[in-house]
Amino acid sequence: MSCHRLSSRALQEFVNTFRLTRDLTVGPSTAKIFFTARNYLAGKIPGGMVFAVDKWPDYTAVMCASGEGTYKFMQDIETYTFYWENKDGLLQLLREDKLVDWGKNFTIAAFSEKGLPVLNHVCRQMGKPAPQQDNLVQVHTAFHPNVLPATDR
Repeated sequence: MSCHRLSSRALQEFVNTFRLTRDLTVGPSTAKIFFTARNYLAGKIPGGMVFAVDKWPDYTAVMCASGEGTYKFMQDIETYTFYWENKDGLLQLLREDKLVDWGKNFTIAAFSEKGLPVLNHVCRQMGKPAPQQDNLVQVHTAFHPNVLPATDR
C-alpha cells in the first residue's frame, strides 16, 4: 500500500478540515503541520514542501517535509514532521522511500516519544542506527502566561 502526496487541492482540503477534526494541542507536531500547510498554501514559505498521508481522504498519518529548495531558506538540513493516530500509518510513511530519503542526514522535528519504538524499528530495517537518548533534543514550546516561572530554574 503506497502513501499519497497531497496535491494543492487536496492540501487545501486538508487544511480546511484538519483543524476542525483534530485538536491542535494534542501533540507537538499537530499544530506544526497545520500551520506549515496553511502558510505554504498562502505563499509564505519559499521553495517546495511535500505533504503526504498514509491514505486519502481518511488518513491516520501525515508527513510534512521540506522539498526542493525549501531547506536552503529555513535551515541547513532537510526536516520531516509527522503526525499520526496509529503506528501503522506512521510505519507506512517512514518506510516510503519516495518520501523519506534514508540515504541523507535529516532531522525529524516535533516527534512524540510514543513514536520512538516505531522509529527504532524502521531504523533497524533500513540498516541505520536507531536514535540514542543523547541524540534526542527535547524542546518544550508551551507558554503559560498566567504561571510564574519557578525560581530555581
